[in-house]
Amino acid sequence: MTDLPTPATCRPTVIGVARIAPMERAPLLVLISRAGEQLRGVDLRLSTPHALAGHLDAASGAPTVVVPLSLTPQRRLLQEIQVELARSRSGAIVANALGTDGTIAKALGRRLLDQGFDSPEDVCLVVAPFGWESEVEVSLSWAGMAIQEQTPARIIPCRADRLEEQVRHHRSRTRGHVVVVPWELVAGAFTVRLRETVQHLPVPVLDPVGPTREVAARLAAAYRHTLGRGRHQPWTTMAATA
Repeated sequence: MTDLPTPATCRPTVIGVARIAPMERAPLLVLISRAGEQLRGVDLRLSTPHALAGHLDAASGAPTVVVPLSLTPQRRLLQEIQVELARSRSGAIVANALGTDGTIAKALGRRLLDQGFDSPEDVCLVVAPFGWESEVEVSLSWAGMAIQEQTPARIIPCRADRLEEQVRHHRSRTRGHVVVVPWELVAGAFTVRLRETVQHLPVPVLDPVGPTREVAARLAAAYRHTLGRGRHQPWTTMAATA
């Protein structure tokens, strides 16, 4: 469960891939460990994009699924994964981003409700990292609808570069709470930047969803679902459409 190559194995393999900042490593290792509790007999690894080739070589001959550890599709991360897959000539297949099936969004909506954001006057600004490419915009909007199903509070997807403007706008128009919700897997530089952006207003910025058992279950499900699809599609097609 590190980003260092380990001896080859014939066991099925899941490789979670992310650009890992120092503060993100520990919670991501917890996530990998918890997913391993649900995938007995599967070798789970954590890797950065540049270290992926070593893991693919170590898993040579075993069914392998690469899981981008993100909630929205990250074009650059997927491109980096594809480059390493091509270099290694691996038969690995690529899963979709973890936040794209609604499971994590609904869990986040329930958490907002439990934390008291339960009034139609409350505004939850959901902000995703990695720019505002079309796939991120669509994914975030869809996640917002899934979150909205769980709480009466207003769920509003928001661009990071418009966060301060949106906070000021909604604070002036609502009698309820305004809260910032990072649509990020674990706390990293993005969450820190959000807190710095609004600290003078001030409004709370919640912790990201984190390595909960529900997120671990989603990672395990991504492996099972992607491996099932991969039996009928070559990895090159999967990587292009993931």
